[in-house]
Amino acid sequence: ASRGRERAAQDELDERIKVGFAQYFLLTRHLAVNRDLAELARRMKAATTIRYGQGGGDQAAVIQVLGEETAAKTEAVRLEGARAAARARLNALVGRPADAPLADPVRPRSIPPADPVLAVLVERARAGNPTLSASTAAVAAASTRSTLADKAWYPDVTVGAGPLVQTNNRPVGFAATVGLNIPLPWGRQASGQREAAAQLGATQQRYEAARLEVEGALGEAVARLRAARATEALLRRETMPQARAGFQAVLAGYSQGRGELAAAVTAQRAVREVELRLLQSQVEAQVELAAIERLIGDNL
Repeated sequence: ASRGRERAAQDELDERIKVGFAQYFLLTRHLAVNRDLAELARRMKAATTIRYGQGGGDQAAVIQVLGEETAAKTEAVRLEGARAAARARLNALVGRPADAPLADPVRPRSIPPADPVLAVLVERARAGNPTLSASTAAVAAASTRSTLADKAWYPDVTVGAGPLVQTNNRPVGFAATVGLNIPLPWGRQASGQREAAAQLGATQQRYEAARLEVEGALGEAVARLRAARATEALLRRETMPQARAGFQAVLAGYSQGRGELAAAVTAQRAVREVELRLLQSQVEAQVELAAIERLIGDNL
């Protein structure tokens, strides 16, 4: 049971490391997206300046696009601070100094291409979950105590034999003894037996509660993992290309003197929102994957 609790603590630490790495990846990619948006803001500023110089714009548009560029710079400062905090947290989890250098993550952890089957995960959890292993050991210990309590009803038999040395020059004899110890305080044995049986029943109920909790958590994690993967696929295949195409069309039209700056700013923000939603769905999938691996006691 102690070894099971130790493994459970190790698995929880592993989960925290995996989640910390996913958050570090999210902030690193968020910074890259913000740099792209800052570059787009600079392009919009150049187009606005040209249009204003040709008499086709107004000063308010120039001020607005300058505000978008400043907002991108401010967001970059915030993200750098958040990423530094994530790096320090991840270093601490793996036993390194908080300010130790840490390379930028190249990609998130691989997720199995096919959605995991819940029934298979439940079987793996029953065999490998350390919390269930500890509960199983506790049930075995309670069963042993119950068996010992039942044996307290049985009388103890003592058998002995040995030589019998006699006096008056009589020949050496032999003696054998048989002792029978009958438990008389029946109330104590009965109460001990009831106590052991109650402890066994309570331990079995705790195991069943832990098993149901693990299975329920697995079901929730699998459902959320599927939802995150489906969301990521939809954003990547459809929403992102549409947002980028819409922004490029609006920006090109504005550069040629057509359209309003507000439309270009709105299209730029739409691209940024889709990028962030895509990154967030990836992190959500990583978080659920880490939870599943903790529950089954092994990597997928």
